[in-house]
Amino acid sequence: MLIDPRTWLSNWRLLVVIAGLILIGKFVVWFAVVRLFRYSTETAFRVCIGLTQIGEFSFILAQVSLHGGLIGTDVYYATLAASLITILANATLFRFVKPAPITQGQIHA
Repeated sequence: MLIDPRTWLSNWRLLVVIAGLILIGKFVVWFAVVRLFRYSTETAFRVCIGLTQIGEFSFILAQVSLHGGLIGTDVYYATLAASLITILANATLFRFVKPAPITQGQIHA
């Protein structure tokens, strides 16, 4: 309800930059963190796909920033739209990820 579709066309460049930073930036950061803990590349990829979106809490942060004068309305609406885009992209990408194989040690009766 907060997202204004009319702002998408007028701020499409900002929207692309924010969505790209979220998707690519979070992917790179989470991949590095998971690999730092010596998990496999496959596991790191699954984690990254699951965590590359921003959620509804970004709505609150964007609104507080807007009311505090830290961001303008263009960034506010682009952030809201980027949140929706990343949530939808995450759900779509997750459908293409194969489930992790279950090993003998993971089976609990």
